[in-house]
Amino acid sequence: MTERVKKLRSRSFWELRPEPSSFASSNKWSNKDMDPVPMHQRSWTMWDYTSYWLSDGFNVPTWNMASSMLAVGLSWRQALPAIAIGHFIIALAVTANGTIGARLHIPFPVINRSSFGYWFSYFSVVSRVVLAMFWFAIQTYTGSEAVYQMLKAIFPSIARIPNALPASSNITTVGIMCYFLYWLIQLPFLLVSPHKIRYLFIAKAILAPTTGLAMMIWAFVRTGGGPIFEQKATLSGSALSWAMLSAMNSAIGNYATLSVNIPDFTRYARSPRDQYVQVLVIPVIFTFFAFMGIAVTSAGNVIYGEILWDPLTLIDRWDNRAAAFFASFAFCLATIGTNVSANSISAANDFTALLPR
Repeated sequence: MTERVKKLRSRSFWELRPEPSSFASSNKWSNKDMDPVPMHQRSWTMWDYTSYWLSDGFNVPTWNMASSMLAVGLSWRQALPAIAIGHFIIALAVTANGTIGARLHIPFPVINRSSFGYWFSYFSVVSRVVLAMFWFAIQTYTGSEAVYQMLKAIFPSIARIPNALPASSNITTVGIMCYFLYWLIQLPFLLVSPHKIRYLFIAKAILAPTTGLAMMIWAFVRTGGGPIFEQKATLSGSALSWAMLSAMNSAIGNYATLSVNIPDFTRYARSPRDQYVQVLVIPVIFTFFAFMGIAVTSAGNVIYGEILWDPLTLIDRWDNRAAAFFASFAFCLATIGTNVSANSISAANDFTALLPR
């Protein structure tokens, strides 16, 4: 036991040993992580990419996307086509960039050198790292809200824990506790190798959409759709045209960063053709999940008398504690999957390029 403690306290125990590259003699230029993916690790199929986007599409920001479009004066009949067109455009970029990774089996930082050169490629890589870190923090906070709803469903008294933090901190004692707990829940998934993490996406692709469908069925059974489906556009002429363009731009921006570094995932494709399915599944999945958000929000407006765009705020109003727990668990898992796919792996690949070891 004493020997183990000594090892843990030694610096050498925590140091990462350099893994030599197959193509460069110096660790300064490359390492094993940036090599082409070995044949035995090229395991992602068409169904894995479908489950990847099913898992990535079901999250709180997608659920809320249509709300911003309705708020500027579009009807739901105009918001959904804007979401579909925007995501079809981004799907073209994802598939085009993904083809490079699927054929050469190399990550984004290596591909980036062919466009910017070795030294200037660091600028775009650092830019992607910064974006990933910001979004990682945002999604982690969203996940902490799901953890709060899970704990509240089990222990209702958690809502009455006094806040010991000042108002200027913009977070409560319970909030920081749930943030820490979510970090602990999320941490093991961050340690899984990218070519194996597809099993998380498969699990999320089954659980998360099932939860969304259950919530949508509940919405239609309780209200028949609600007043949002009867809402008409409040804009016309050029104002309507600009609003539609703005809505499409919002949809495009949702995954613009991931479309750049999608080779980090398509490099694991079994065949270059397997990733082509993305051009179809991305617009279909995101449009359907946005429709779920509109339907459930509409039901909440009828039942509770106010528009609750955040699904976790809606869950907070439920009296059925079991339903609240399982729905919150689905959103917690959904956020983990999104954080791993869109932020963690992306930043990790970029860091290996910046500081290869």
